[in-house]
Amino acid sequence: MIFHVTVKLKTGASFGKYKATVRDCKAIFGKHGWKLLASYATVVGRTNTYVNVWDVPSQEAVQAGMFDPGLADVVPRVRELVEEEVTSLMMAYTVD
Repeated sequence: MIFHVTVKLKTGASFGKYKATVRDCKAIFGKHGWKLLASYATVVGRTNTYVNVWDVPSQEAVQAGMFDPGLADVVPRVRELVEEEVTSLMMAYTVD
């Protein structure tokens, strides 16, 4: 399964602080089997928008990661930096 996260940073928010926050989340979510597959920064268009694509083993792993007590230190930074966040849990399918 893929957990797709798109964030829009607040005006003036530090990209360096955002990257550090994602690094911290990577360590926390990794305990639940999450793998960060890719991170993207917009270069044409809304340049304060970033995408992170995570491979997650199950819906239960998403729930476990999102409620990990370690996020207590991360959430205040997310609130400081992020204006908008959109998440999607996606499953692969075939066209056959």
